[in-house]
Amino acid sequence: MSKRRSSAAPEGSPQPVPAAPPSLSPSLPSGKALLAIAALAFFAYLMLPPKPIISDAVRAVTLNPVVQEKPLSAVFSSDFWGAPADASYGTRSYRPLVALTYAIEARALGNAPQVYHVTDMLLHAGTALLVALLAALLLAGSPWALAAGALFAVHPVATEAVASIVGRADIMAAAALLGALILHLLAGSRASPWAWEGGALALLGAGLL
Repeated sequence: MSKRRSSAAPEGSPQPVPAAPPSLSPSLPSGKALLAIAALAFFAYLMLPPKPIISDAVRAVTLNPVVQEKPLSAVFSSDFWGAPADASYGTRSYRPLVALTYAIEARALGNAPQVYHVTDMLLHAGTALLVALLAALLLAGSPWALAAGALFAVHPVATEAVASIVGRADIMAAAALLGALILHLLAGSRASPWAWEGGALALLGAGLL
């Protein structure tokens, strides 16, 4: 009867090299490509004619005591238009982080309309960049991700939000939600996802404000 061979490798023989673990870094667009998307979104609105602060922006910015003169902390106890949170005439429109950006700009740079418009253009550029990043994560690095970011950058659906000063609330909410989704997706490819998920929850909360 033949002896059964041992499945163990002979002593002193080289041990097999374990396979490398899969990469935890998803394929994302290059920095130059993302910069091009942001630049496209910004320069698309340079052709807008300069205009003064008009319509709802007058009440939200130049006539808003919370933006112009009260302590910055007052944005958290007032509605978007400057009425106290418990006032019977308030609108219950609560956007403290948007009002906070107005207040910082008004006190640092004055009420020049160009300041508010340039800020909105920069926020739109950042949002277009986030669209490209999210598309890259969902499409596994497909070049169509950059096309999605470029389309968002120049699509006329965003014109009212970017051209109108009070439209900043839409831009900021969109950017916060996109950032939350990106962090949530990245958390799934990380060994310790809790910090990423915590960041996603923080951005979600910021978007609600």
